[in-house]
Amino acid sequence: RFLKEHGMPLGELEEEEWEKAASWGPGQTTKRMWPWGDSFEAGRANLGSERTTAVGANGNGASAYGVQDMAGNVMEWVDAFYQPYSGNGVADPNFGNANRIVRGGHFRSSDQDARTTRRFYNPPKFTAAELKAHTWLIGFRCVVPANDPKLQAHLRSEK
Repeated sequence: RFLKEHGMPLGELEEEEWEKAASWGPGQTTKRMWPWGDSFEAGRANLGSERTTAVGANGNGASAYGVQDMAGNVMEWVDAFYQPYSGNGVADPNFGNANRIVRGGHFRSSDQDARTTRRFYNPPKFTAAELKAHTWLIGFRCVVPANDPKLQAHLRSEK
């Protein structure tokens, strides 16, 4: 729905939807390196720390569309296999249908790993060692359109 509301053709992969929400803004003609702009600024994302923070705790790190925590806190699964971008000429043995894309960096990441252009991959099933060691670094985002009637009713009831 985000794609349709913001002029992207339907049928694009959700990785592209994530990237649009994280790195573009209304009327922009170039991508941002981080959701808030083209230069890293400490305090705009939960990075290099020991634990997650509440969603929106770094409000000045929102994207141009107002989406919170697109950089840091937890990496996010997107609904896409790790495939090369169109026109890519670099081979990678990890391309294919075995790995899924994760984006956004996590609270232990560096600023470079939280750039909007950075892609990571992970198999969709964790090994026992991964379950014990670091699966809590990856999460997912639930998306509801702002004009959804149930959401609007809930927001009205909160006032």
